[in-house]
Amino acid sequence: MERREKIKECLEESGLVVLENGDIEITDSVNYIYAVLALEEAFDIEFDESYLNDDFMKSIDQLEDIIQLIS
Repeated sequence: MERREKIKECLEESGLVVLENGDIEITDSVNYIYAVLALEEAFDIEFDESYLNDDFMKSIDQLEDIIQLIS
């Protein structure tokens, strides 16, 4: 499975909405936490606290860049 598809799957399974343009709509904070944990598990990574801010998880492109950077 391609990285982008895997990210989208993790987000959607966690209850977040991925729009057609790749932007991520966060429905609530619990789903956000589930998505972070799902991504960490799926890619065998751990997001540093510096990534977990208001600008984190705005789009699939952004997440793809971050995951590539830390993996």
